[in-house]
Amino acid sequence: MNRAWLSLGLMGMGLIVSVDLSSAQTVVPDGSLNTIVNTSNNRDFTITNGAAAGSNLFHSFREFSIPTGGSATFDLVNTHNISTIFSRVTGSNVSSIDGLIKTSNSISPVSLFLLNPNGILFGTNARLDIGGSFIGTTATSVKFADGTEFAANSSTAPLLTMSVPIGLQMGQNPSAISVNGTGHTLQLPGTYAPVIRTSPPTSGLQVKPNRTLALVGGNVTLDGGVLSAPQGRLEIISGSSGSVSLIPVAQGWDLNADSLQADRDILLTNRSSIEASGAGNTALQLVGKTIQIRNGSIALMVTQGSQPPGSFQIKASEAFQLSGLDRSGRLGSFVINDVFAGTGADMLIVAPQIRLLDAAMVHARAFGRSQAGNVAIKASSIQLDGQFDTNSTIRTRLAASTLGQSNAGILTISADQLLVLNSAIISSSNLGSGRGGDMIMVANTVKVDGFSPLTQQPALVTVSALGVGNAGKLSINTQELSVTRGGNINTSTLASGNAGSLEITATRSIEVSGGVPSLSGEVEVSRIASAANVVSRETQQNLGLPPIPSGAAGSLTLNTPSLSILNGATVRVSNLGSGNAGTLNINANSIYLNGGSMIEAVTAVGDGGNLSLTAQTLLLRDRASITATAGGAGNGGNITIQSPIVLGLGNSDIVANADRGQGGNIAITTQGIFGLQNRDRLTPASDITASSKFGINGTVQVNNVGVDPNAGLVELSNTLIDQTQQLTAGCSSNQGSSFVMTGRGGIPMNPLDQTAGRHRTWTDLRSLSLSNQPVRAESTLPLVEATAWKRDLNGRVQLIAESPIPSTQTATCAGGDR
Repeated sequence: MNRAWLSLGLMGMGLIVSVDLSSAQTVVPDGSLNTIVNTSNNRDFTITNGAAAGSNLFHSFREFSIPTGGSATFDLVNTHNISTIFSRVTGSNVSSIDGLIKTSNSISPVSLFLLNPNGILFGTNARLDIGGSFIGTTATSVKFADGTEFAANSSTAPLLTMSVPIGLQMGQNPSAISVNGTGHTLQLPGTYAPVIRTSPPTSGLQVKPNRTLALVGGNVTLDGGVLSAPQGRLEIISGSSGSVSLIPVAQGWDLNADSLQADRDILLTNRSSIEASGAGNTALQLVGKTIQIRNGSIALMVTQGSQPPGSFQIKASEAFQLSGLDRSGRLGSFVINDVFAGTGADMLIVAPQIRLLDAAMVHARAFGRSQAGNVAIKASSIQLDGQFDTNSTIRTRLAASTLGQSNAGILTISADQLLVLNSAIISSSNLGSGRGGDMIMVANTVKVDGFSPLTQQPALVTVSALGVGNAGKLSINTQELSVTRGGNINTSTLASGNAGSLEITATRSIEVSGGVPSLSGEVEVSRIASAANVVSRETQQNLGLPPIPSGAAGSLTLNTPSLSILNGATVRVSNLGSGNAGTLNINANSIYLNGGSMIEAVTAVGDGGNLSLTAQTLLLRDRASITATAGGAGNGGNITIQSPIVLGLGNSDIVANADRGQGGNIAITTQGIFGLQNRDRLTPASDITASSKFGINGTVQVNNVGVDPNAGLVELSNTLIDQTQQLTAGCSSNQGSSFVMTGRGGIPMNPLDQTAGRHRTWTDLRSLSLSNQPVRAESTLPLVEATAWKRDLNGRVQLIAESPIPSTQTATCAGGDR
């Protein structure tokens, strides 16, 4: 017995209905219209007459189901001028279709609307053989331009219209649509290989070329289901409580769900596929709440002609997830937009949450002389995680590529949070003579983290040249960027094309930290780089790469208040091929390196790149280094540092060295450099060196700006002080006496005040003032040295200190230690 299960509430949300598709299926009119159904075996049904209005034909059924291997033929022998059939089901049962739906005896291609608010189930044997478009829907009615509606919630005779359909009205709780099948027969041999079909599909729904295939309902599930609209439009829309607009186009209808509440789910699972391919002007659209493509399922568009580009859109009101291998464990889940001729469609994926997991891939690719479309990804949270990728051929990836003479499209990513984890990749690359596309990232936080033990590959964001053409540019604008546990952000070349530029602006901070041991025993460090790299022989053979790249590395620019490079991580421009390294510019308030971390410009044989660092503080600790070195006959790069404070501790170095070429030049402009010393070679201490092993040494120039000696000086008064008023009358030249003038703010407060000891320093921070001010009498007079004697009225001798109160403050003579 062929039994299928129809879920009326996706993922356990509601009723599950068991439907036996092998028997008891019928096509029965409801009597409201002149619909006639004939059958000789209760398996194959012929449908005639109905009610015609202009080029529209209306049918009304109480039941509409087709048993396994059966058929329902809309015979237009009596109504051959029809272009569109509108059929409704007014009963209470699901339409279970496990056979053929076809049209016959029409003058022109005929489109078919199947309307059943109770639900529609397409079984493994369901087929379409109609000349026009097919719209299967669980809407409550079809709306027409003249205001009439063809509703399925009543068995009364409807008003007929010659007008064109303009929309589908969805109820508050629309039923589900399911498409079951044996799965697609597509294969993707590699990241840059075309999709191939190993055999014709054995199940699925397909319309004729240049037509529309659309499913509009509540939850829509494809379980091994296959949908195809060659050279046409394929649209799946899931929602309630609103309407879906129908806009007539050459291929049938363009569906617009802007007025629909997209609160129902779409699921493609177990090697399901949806495909809209052809010469151009095709469209593929998914609109729903949660959209999942998983377990080896594919959404595919292939453009092979010169017609105008189409559109490829996935819009989820809650989440979009692409994940999971098929049952063989060899095929991941993909969203592919390929173009072999003409211009490819632009791809748009919009959802609050977007997740790509477990060998999932979103890829726009251009082959030959075609022009790739652009890719735009917009979400609050975007996560790519390659934790369970099983091989390095197909990794979790979001990408745009060109494999021919034309340019790749632009990849734009907008998010509040962007996570690239384990061996996942975001890339833009070229494998031909065309230019790689630019990549633009705008996110509040960006995290690139992890190195996969299964694939031995890092989490990676890259724009790369893998052929003759140059790579595009990589631009990242964020508040916070972290690259950790072996993560990697780079622009690179592996061939003769040049690497693109990399510019990162982080308004709060950039952190590059740590590494992960690989199976070879080496540590895969976290890095931000622009580089020309040499890859393994296996990768060279797979991608047709030269043994040694000849392209130039690109420039790297970092702009941030805080840059931390920690625990062995690197920020670098390098060329391990025959070309020169690029330039590296860092603009920050603070730059901090520790634990063997490096800022470097390195070449194998070319000239070392130039490094320019501008910061308020530059701190190197524990074997950290800033280097611009060149191998072979290349000259060492130049290092320019502008920072008021430069501190190097624990064998940290600033180096511009060469092998046989000239050593680079180092210029440091600072107010203070601490812990680092200029030496002619590296030592276990912290060094600054610009040397060449066999060539001419470079130069080291430290411009110590220091403190301006004129800063903070107070202009002195032109009024001279009476010198005679600065001496106390009793200042003698005896042993132990001294003349004291202390203070940096002017003259001591009172010449009668004594200092507390020999080493006491007077500090007066007041402004200098020469105004006459009366001296305030103290309640207790201090003891002072006697300077004279006299007799009182009683004849007794008194020691006295005669000192007139001066109009200005005077110096005092204070005794020292006696």
